[in-house]
Amino acid sequence: MSNTVQTVQPGLIRDYDHIHGKEVMGFAPLAMNAFREDAPVFYSSFYGGFWVLTRYDDIQEAFRRNDLFLQHSGGLPANPYTKTLIPLMLDPPEHTGYRKLMAPIFSPRQMKLMEPILRKVAVETVAKLKAKGHCEFVDEFALSTPSALYCAQLGMPKSDFEAFNQLSLDLIFGVADVLAAEGADAAREFRIKTSAKIDEILAKLIPERRKNPGEDTISILLDAEYEGRKLRDDEILSIASLLFFAGTDSTAAMITYAFQFLTQHPEHRQRIIDDPAIIPKAINEIVRYHGFHQIRRQVAEDVEFAGVQMKKGDLVLLPTGGANHDPHVFKDPDTMNFDREDALKHLTFGAGVHRCLGQHFAGLQLRIALEEWHKEIPVYRFDPERAPGGNPIEIMTSQAKTVPRRLYLAWD
Repeated sequence: MSNTVQTVQPGLIRDYDHIHGKEVMGFAPLAMNAFREDAPVFYSSFYGGFWVLTRYDDIQEAFRRNDLFLQHSGGLPANPYTKTLIPLMLDPPEHTGYRKLMAPIFSPRQMKLMEPILRKVAVETVAKLKAKGHCEFVDEFALSTPSALYCAQLGMPKSDFEAFNQLSLDLIFGVADVLAAEGADAAREFRIKTSAKIDEILAKLIPERRKNPGEDTISILLDAEYEGRKLRDDEILSIASLLFFAGTDSTAAMITYAFQFLTQHPEHRQRIIDDPAIIPKAINEIVRYHGFHQIRRQVAEDVEFAGVQMKKGDLVLLPTGGANHDPHVFKDPDTMNFDREDALKHLTFGAGVHRCLGQHFAGLQLRIALEEWHKEIPVYRFDPERAPGGNPIEIMTSQAKTVPRRLYLAWD
C-alpha cells in the first residue's frame, strides 16, 4: 500500500502545491530553493500526497532508474489521459523499441532539411511584427516555428501552417482559458474536441503517405518496424500526437522565457546583439536556467531512496529546475552566466532512457529565434499598456510545467 500523509513521518511533510503554490507562481525554476537545504526530499500534503526531490543527484538518479521509477500517466492530481502516447507513457522494454524507430525523425539530416524552413518562417514573422511595433509574443512569435516544424515534418503544405498553429493554440492554451471561464467539464470537452480535430488531420495523412512516401515523419514511421512488424495506424497516430504534445508548447515556452529574461536584463541582450557568435553558449545556459518541467514518476516497489522510505505506488515529482539550480552542482546557480562551462549538465531535457529525443530541434529553434529577432528588433521592452490588467507577463500552470502564457512586448 502506498504512503499517505498519515503514514509519512510528520517532519518530512511540507505544504507544497506544484500547480498553484507561491513558490511556483513566483518563478517555477527556483521553486525548490525554498526547500532544498531544510528538506532535500519531502512529502507534499497536496493532491493525495507525493514525494518531491530537490537535489540534482537524486533527480538524476530517479530519471535513470527506470526500473524503480516508472512512467505515470494518471495525472497529479488524477486526470488520466484519454489515450496512451507512444513511447512517452511506456517503460522498457516496450519503450526501447519504439524510441529506436523514432531516431530517424530527429537525425542530423532531418535538422538540415528543416532549418531553412524554420528560418524562413522566423524571418517572415519578424518582418510582419517589426512594422507593427508591438506583439503578444507567445501567440504571435514563439509558437510560429514549433508549429511550422511540426507541420513541415509531417509534409503539410505551408498554406496549412497557420490553421494548424491555431489548433495548437487551442489545445495548449485554449483548454486553460476554457477551464478558467467555464470550469473543468467544459475544459475537458474542449480538449477532447480539439484533439479529435488534430487526430483527424493526422489520420488522413497516413494513407496519403502510404501511396506517396517521402522524407516526412509519417513516411518514416510507415517504413519502420517494431518487433519485426510494421506499425499499425493507431501506433503511428499515437506517435504523431506525442510529437505534437511534446514539441510545440515546451519549445515555445523556452523561447518565451528567453525573451522575458532578455527584456529584464538588457546587459545580457546586448551581448547577443554585439556578438551573435555567443548564442550557442547562451542557449545552453538559458535552457539550464529555465528548467520548468516537473516530471511525475511512480515507485515500482518498496524502497529506501535518498534517505526516505518510499512505498510501491507512491508518486514522485522530479522538478528539473530544482536540479538545475542546485548549488551543490552549479556555482552561483541562480545567476545567468553565458560563459558557464558546465551548463550542459542541466536536466531540463531529463536523463536516462526517457531523455528528450527532440532536444537538438528545440535548441535549433531557440537559436533561430534569437538570431533572426535581434537582427531586426534588437531593442524591446515590456508593454504593460496593452496587457490586460497592466501585467505584461502572464503565467500558466499545469500538472507538469509552469510556462509563460502571454508576454506583451513593444519597440520603437
